[in-house]
Amino acid sequence: MNAAPYLQQTWIDEPLRETGKYLPVLTISENRKGVLDVDTVKGCTLGMAAYPDGGCYGECYARKNAVQYGIDFSVSVSRKFRGREHCATIRRIMSHYSTAWYRIGTAGDPCHDWDNTVTVCKALRYTRKIPVIITKHWIALSDNQIEWLVKLRAVVNTSTSGLDTEDEIKHRVGQIERLRNAGVKSVNRVVTCNFGSSPWAKERKERQDFLLSIGPVIDNPLRARKQNEHVINGDIRLIKKQGAVGGGKFISLHRPGVYLETCDKCPDQCGVDRLDIQKQKERLKMLTVQTGIFRQSVEFLYVKSVIGSGYEKDVAKLALEDGIAQRAARKNMQIHSAIILEINNEFCGFMTFQNNDICNEFCLLQSVIRPDCYDADLYRDMVMAVIAQNVNGYPAIITTDPKSKFETP
Repeated sequence: MNAAPYLQQTWIDEPLRETGKYLPVLTISENRKGVLDVDTVKGCTLGMAAYPDGGCYGECYARKNAVQYGIDFSVSVSRKFRGREHCATIRRIMSHYSTAWYRIGTAGDPCHDWDNTVTVCKALRYTRKIPVIITKHWIALSDNQIEWLVKLRAVVNTSTSGLDTEDEIKHRVGQIERLRNAGVKSVNRVVTCNFGSSPWAKERKERQDFLLSIGPVIDNPLRARKQNEHVINGDIRLIKKQGAVGGGKFISLHRPGVYLETCDKCPDQCGVDRLDIQKQKERLKMLTVQTGIFRQSVEFLYVKSVIGSGYEKDVAKLALEDGIAQRAARKNMQIHSAIILEINNEFCGFMTFQNNDICNEFCLLQSVIRPDCYDADLYRDMVMAVIAQNVNGYPAIITTDPKSKFETP
């Protein structure tokens, strides 16, 4: 699936202008650098409280964007799934997107709602993408939340800078070490500057040198306005870089080789392991092979009930032809939910399931992919699309026939 058209279909503009706040609905979007943004929180209450004049360092780019849309960036808004279908749609789009990871913390600090951040990461784990969480730890993670981040293989980028106060540096370095000791991939994301020669600048450079010694490090140069007071007095030196992508063209480079282009070729990849990136490329390559040149034509469609979905006859016919899944042809079984597989807009398979809220269990029922379309990886993707509907985290139950695809090595 080519995700780009879908990424533009977010809940935006007019409601935001009217309320002056972000909407509390989780969306995905791609920025100019190629970052897949899944912000669980938009806005930064504590950051703006600490630095009311322009946000951190007076140059918070997310705050500048918010102001353009008439949004109060000092109000942190938790962004959540609207329901099961909304969650499934985001998963489906993300699963076919070309990156191995997604970013949380592009236009807001996720620390303002760690519970929601962890919940979203849990729900998106079936996309097989690594969550990269960028935070200043205004609010620290709990031990239980850290345990979940370990399970989810999340990468946490702690944003630091020589421009931070000594207390802020001490706290954030402590959180870097705390996460690392707990087993989280913990990265030091340093906002760097080319400092001048004043006593203030020399002190900030000493702090910066200290932070750059704490690896692994991502070097993130400050982008600032020429009107910044420290730029005007020479404490921070800027140069104009026409080829730089995102965040403005005036950049403070303490070394010339800092990467400033799109994410796809970036050597850092926000700290995500190279092996994970390679695995994702191989999975997407396999998906491309399965569907020819039209990778975007593979769709796993959620229907709340087969009955009333328009797929009743297709499901019944394929179920009877398969034999093993023939119960799916019965009306008393078609009351259940299903994932419908379409390739090139043509019905090619299904899997029925039930979220049993009475017994608190998730039941996987019948499944078939048309034999001429069948592929083990495609079948796995369909099963994972079903499991992704287990939004309540119920124990998952399945009974199988010895001839079933599940009864194989």
